[in-house]
Amino acid sequence: MPIKYILVNGMEQPSQPIYDPYTYRKEIATLGYWDGLVHLVNCILGGGILSGPYGFKRVGWVVGLLVSAIVMMLIVYSFRLLVKCINEICRRRRVPYMQFGKAMMECVIEGPSWMQRYKKSASIYVSSFLVIFHFGVGIMYIELATESVKDIIIYWLGYIDYKLVMLFLAPFLIAITMIKKLKSLVPVSVVSNITVLISIAMIAYYMIADTTRPFSELLMFNELTYIPLYIGLVLLSNSSLGVLLAIEAEMKDPARYLGPFGCLNVGMSLLYVLFALFSMCGYWCYGDITFFYVIDNIPEEEVVPNVSKIFHALAIFFTYPLQIYPVVSIIWTHRMAALFPPEAQPIFETSFRVMIVAITMFASLTIPHFDIIISLISSVCLCVLGISLPGIMDMCLRYPNNYGPCHIAQVRDIFLICFGVTACLAGIVNAGVSIYYRYTGEVRV
Repeated sequence: MPIKYILVNGMEQPSQPIYDPYTYRKEIATLGYWDGLVHLVNCILGGGILSGPYGFKRVGWVVGLLVSAIVMMLIVYSFRLLVKCINEICRRRRVPYMQFGKAMMECVIEGPSWMQRYKKSASIYVSSFLVIFHFGVGIMYIELATESVKDIIIYWLGYIDYKLVMLFLAPFLIAITMIKKLKSLVPVSVVSNITVLISIAMIAYYMIADTTRPFSELLMFNELTYIPLYIGLVLLSNSSLGVLLAIEAEMKDPARYLGPFGCLNVGMSLLYVLFALFSMCGYWCYGDITFFYVIDNIPEEEVVPNVSKIFHALAIFFTYPLQIYPVVSIIWTHRMAALFPPEAQPIFETSFRVMIVAITMFASLTIPHFDIIISLISSVCLCVLGISLPGIMDMCLRYPNNYGPCHIAQVRDIFLICFGVTACLAGIVNAGVSIYYRYTGEVRV
């Protein structure tokens, strides 16, 4: 194989034969196209869609459609850039795969000398906030599932204690958490996708059947000053960065994950269509009285919201193991497992997984208003991790003078950094407003 030349600190130098990380991932590559798509839809199609109608009410339906499309395209673009940066640093270091935190550290090493002193801090920041976020999502999912089951039991049978419901769910959560491979979780994600789609379809059908408002009454443009907060709402409704990276790492054919009709593009397109249609239906039905969660507009005595809660609870339950997968991967697989002899690893891994379920359950019982807290955590870490850091990684890998004509790549990277920070601040403001409404008892309208 002929010797290739690569850029090292801005100068062409002879390299070894080009290394392709994908060629050496055969041991962990187990997911086919449909497996990856099922997991991707499962991790991005969450409860955030219920806030879509409220967002349309605040900014207007035309602005809502345009902004959500732009934001979702930006999410896809940033993630593609992130994957390319990780693969490029893997190629330079001649390793099959790096976790996000490790890749961030190695990219910083490739950058300017003043940044290199922060290489360990960058790695710790990325890994820590990925763990904190997905741990938080696990806590929130347990809280939502328990609350939904409790509401269902109260509606059909009568009073039941919240702690008793959680105790009932515990063995089932532990059992489903014992599924260790993404490939084995595919049937679980299929069930989750079906149940969440049924839940959304039931609510949408109820809203459409109840709509008597002329479409002409809907505002095309409304509070344009709310756009930054609306961007934060869209970002937080479909962000699951750790799971997206894990899926990409285990694809048999990574080109089918990031290709034009790959899992990422198809999954995000499906999410946009569902988000747009559901948001339009909710806004059309309730107009100016649309609440932050549109399901709150439906009277509690109606059968539809209570039946939809059954499917919603099932969807959340079956998504739980996928959301804590990055936690297990970062803490156990890449750190703690090496501390134990191979023959003892299975029993310690089982104990670790049980401990995760126990901690998330305990936290959901003891931490008040955790939905707002996870929104705040998401704003601080995901907007920066998913949008700003890919820009920083790309700038470091292109340093010092490989930014293209007119430094176009550098301009793009700076835009991503600024956009991520702005979305982060918008999310923090949104969380602060939510805290205000929660403690004052006012309804957010």
